[in-house]
Amino acid sequence: VCPVIEGGGRTTQLAVASTVDGPAALTLFANGSTVGSIEMALGSNGATVIPIVDVAAVGTVGGLVELPSASAAAGSRILGAVSSTLESCITSIPAQVFLAGGSTAGQSEMTLHLMNPFAGDAVATLVVHSEAGRESNNRFSRVIVPSRGSAVMNLNEVISGREWVTVRVDVTRGRVAAAVRQTRGEAAAAWNAVEPGVSWLIPIPTGVDGRLVVASATPGSVEYQVDLYGAEGVEGAALTGSLSEGEESSLSLADIAGTRAVRVVATSPVVVSLEVSDGTTLSATTATQQTAGSWLLPAAASQGVRVVLLNPELEDASVVVRALREGGGEFPVNLPAEGVIE
Repeated sequence: VCPVIEGGGRTTQLAVASTVDGPAALTLFANGSTVGSIEMALGSNGATVIPIVDVAAVGTVGGLVELPSASAAAGSRILGAVSSTLESCITSIPAQVFLAGGSTAGQSEMTLHLMNPFAGDAVATLVVHSEAGRESNNRFSRVIVPSRGSAVMNLNEVISGREWVTVRVDVTRGRVAAAVRQTRGEAAAAWNAVEPGVSWLIPIPTGVDGRLVVASATPGSVEYQVDLYGAEGVEGAALTGSLSEGEESSLSLADIAGTRAVRVVATSPVVVSLEVSDGTTLSATTATQQTAGSWLLPAAASQGVRVVLLNPELEDASVVVRALREGGGEFPVNLPAEGVIE
């Protein structure tokens, strides 16, 4: 399930990557029905990009991508006049998801997008926190997301002027996928709400500014620690802290200069995300709760791509990076134990 914006100066491209050949399909849904669809063949390269403008002019809707196998992935790239956001599409839709890192203060605008690709309306409750505490607003108590439709909420219209905002989505009927779009002036970022967990990993590109966000999704107090991966190895419990329900903590990347990746471990479920900015651009992504033997990165651009590989295990790993494009090569890499390579 992918967020789609088409119109108002923005356009969306959906990218698909797969390790096997086969057919794929995209269906755009809004207001209880299909508003556009297209089928495609991935071909020998195993990757394709679908401009939504070639399918339908649809506004802000949801997209359902059907993939040829479990060894495939999709991503949504939303392009503005001077901005670009990229996030993976959602494959798992649990009954409770959480997001952090948003803001409605100053030039920041935060928009929550709830998508329901299923037959049957869904009902959700939003538990929203900020530096003002838990936010009380009737619009949070019951949000109906229609069958094959979306609910879009501009949080600036509801709780403006908040330096930070966290949102827990509790679904009491049906299922919804949730994503957030954050603009800061002309810059924009998008990321998904995810199921909270007690252990998170995320690599960090070199030469970037930004921050690491840790937020608590559960009632009561939670203790957490941050392990830092650098050139000299791992520094366990380099940073520690505690959070109350819905509270977030922000750590500047400048304060952990030289760190190539982090692991966050907590006593109760939290969510961890990384925000990267250079003053004019903005991007954000949620960390991962697990390692894997294979990763797919759909919608990688044709220029300026950097892939950061983290090996948190105690043994070296042999890795092959493959470019899914015509004439794309394979690049073998030896990744040391508890090491990071870019």
